Amino acid sequence: MSRLGGPSLSHVLPSRTPTPNRLLPTASRRRHRPRRPWPSKKPVPEPMRSRPIPFEASALVLDLDAEDNRYVRPYKEDVDGVPVSSLYSRARRLKPIEWRVFKFEEESGRHAKFFRTSARNKFSLWQVSNYDILSVALQGLPPKDAPENASVDNEDESIKKWNGIFKKNGIPFHVRDNSSMAVAYMLRRQHLGQRLEPNVHNGRYFVRAIRGCNTFWRLERFIENAIQTPEGPQLISDSMLLITRLASRKLKRTSPSEVLPLLNNIIIMLEYRGLRVPRNVYYSAYLLALKSRAFPTAQKYLLKIFQRLDNRTLNELLIWKTLRILPKVIATKGPENTVPSTIQDTMPRLLAIYSLLTGHVLGEEMRQASLHDVIYKCRSSCLYLYVYHLAQLGCFRTMWYIWHEETGGAAPNIQVITRERPQPRSKTWIFLNAMQEALRTNTRLLELAQAPDFIHTANQFNEDHRLDMENIIKSADIISTRNSGQVYPSGNWDMYNIWGKVSIRESMLALQSYLNEMKASYANNDEASSPTQDQ
Repeated sequence: MSRLGGPSLSHVLPSRTPTPNRLLPTASRRRHRPRRPWPSKKPVPEPMRSRPIPFEASALVLDLDAEDNRYVRPYKEDVDGVPVSSLYSRARRLKPIEWRVFKFEEESGRHAKFFRTSARNKFSLWQVSNYDILSVALQGLPPKDAPENASVDNEDESIKKWNGIFKKNGIPFHVRDNSSMAVAYMLRRQHLGQRLEPNVHNGRYFVRAIRGCNTFWRLERFIENAIQTPEGPQLISDSMLLITRLASRKLKRTSPSEVLPLLNNIIIMLEYRGLRVPRNVYYSAYLLALKSRAFPTAQKYLLKIFQRLDNRTLNELLIWKTLRILPKVIATKGPENTVPSTIQDTMPRLLAIYSLLTGHVLGEEMRQASLHDVIYKCRSSCLYLYVYHLAQLGCFRTMWYIWHEETGGAAPNIQVITRERPQPRSKTWIFLNAMQEALRTNTRLLELAQAPDFIHTANQFNEDHRLDMENIIKSADIISTRNSGQVYPSGNWDMYNIWGKVSIRESMLALQSYLNEMKASYANNDEASSPTQDQ
């Protein structure tokens, strides 16, 4: 077929001259190149001038293909181009569909790869457990604040955990918008995974997997998954010392109240199955309970520690750490800032501390496990801190019984650990310095001597302890204050003349006079220093 053309072609066709075929967009001047390989990225659409729209030419136009027409020249492929194939329009229409199919297959392959990797690893953190399915069914999923490919440094731990579970199990990210659909996907992945469970012969790999948990929530999830396997508890029992050490290292980033439930659940599970629980695990759980202010839990662990110890194996460092932690727990109000705490919160905590020290519980006749049971079995360096905490709580009747309990009122020499070297100190020195340190930490303790029932006594062991607990309830606001100041002690008073009296009532009268004299001395020194400060 020929086309119109030639150097003598006029710009204006004569009248009744059909439109030449060359001016119609029925063919493209460029060659139809073969289909290129599928691009790795989305191709840029071609401009409209390169995408002519083919159409059917009319019979009138075809009549122009006459050999006697002076406007017709022979067909040249390099000039006139190649006619468009009939499949070109269909290929252009299917091109975006094929692109979406390609992206879907690529994403599906990536999900399948993640799922196969998690399913083959029996120590994987990300295997879907029964707890995960139950949690989604009951509580739903947390909001996805960040997209799938965003950085997880600032995300919440629960968001990071669920993002990891969905990604590592090949579950599409959009499923998180619907909890019922998420449960269906998780059940399907759990069924296809055919989970491999660890056994007792995999102890070395189990320890290696524990060391790979660089955050506390990863360690917690790993332990929870291992508990649900038949032989996982035995592996946990064999690795408890390592787990406790790693959990303690994470305390810099995690609060003790978050670590305590993990150790508590592990200990309960191991005891229920009759497996061995190392002694140091009880020590760590006990100290975590103290730092978390969970005193009933701390007393239960203290009782278990005492049941597994004798006089020779008593860990004195544990008692020392306990007495060093308690001052931070007693105080709730400071000179600069006040911790938001009400009397309803303060009184139970102070009574729990008193119960931990002495074993007495308000309203109960039976004593609980306490530091009083072992304070004389360890080195006497702990006695100073023990008496100091009783003075902080204002339990002066209990202090009288402590004085008379060991030696019947005598004043023996007791070895007290100092920073330089151990030196023999008398019980008089211990009580004097403990009283002075308590009054220096909280000068409001001097106000306790002004109470009308300060000298009330019952001359019975249990009743006098009950009076001290009632005094804690009445004076909780004073006891929990930390108002540091310089106390000027009276040099004429001897602790032996106060606590060494046979009658507890006489001792309380002498102590009242001692505290009133110190209060007067403290007030006089404040008045003397106030003009200097005004100047």
